[in-house]
Amino acid sequence: MKKKLSIIVLIVIMCMTLSSCGLHTWIWGDVEDIEAYRQSTEDILNSKEIDIENKIQNENELSSQELSDGFNSEYEKSSTLSILVIIPFTILIIGLTALGILAQWKMFVKAGEAGWKCLIPFYNLWTMFKIVYGEGIRMFLTFIPFVGFIFFILFSFDLSDSFGKHNIGFKLGLLFLAPVFYLMLGLNKNIKYIGPKRKI
Repeated sequence: MKKKLSIIVLIVIMCMTLSSCGLHTWIWGDVEDIEAYRQSTEDILNSKEIDIENKIQNENELSSQELSDGFNSEYEKSSTLSILVIIPFTILIIGLTALGILAQWKMFVKAGEAGWKCLIPFYNLWTMFKIVYGEGIRMFLTFIPFVGFIFFILFSFDLSDSFGKHNIGFKLGLLFLAPVFYLMLGLNKNIKYIGPKRKI
């Protein structure tokens, strides 16, 4: 970039020199005059190069300082915003997880299973299927594509029937708002576990 700029400046200076001294002086002039013109052209070129380098350096310093200041202020704003968003969101997630664990714990206890079983992944699903169907092996049906989706819908309906809730509203609630309706199944003393619903 600097070399191209230097060449352009040199060409411009040479054109200015040729036009000011006349072409005939350049061609037929004395060797001393040519040497003087060459020296003055080099001096001008050197001064222009120094000016250009100084300008580029000043611009780089200014742009890096502005970039640094802008980055620091944006970083401070984004870190403050992320703290204001992440902390309440984390508290909300922890609270909802605790409610889900409480709901399943109470539901397991009501169905005659140990409450701690809801804390172990896959074993809690096994226990849920044991509560609904009398054996947990059927949980593997939920892992089959397409069949698992349909079976999950049937499972929600059958879970409602296992606790004596036969109305369609409660069944749809278990399907779409499971944590809330798990809480209702576990904490409502009027809802009793009546046993496995259906055999497949």
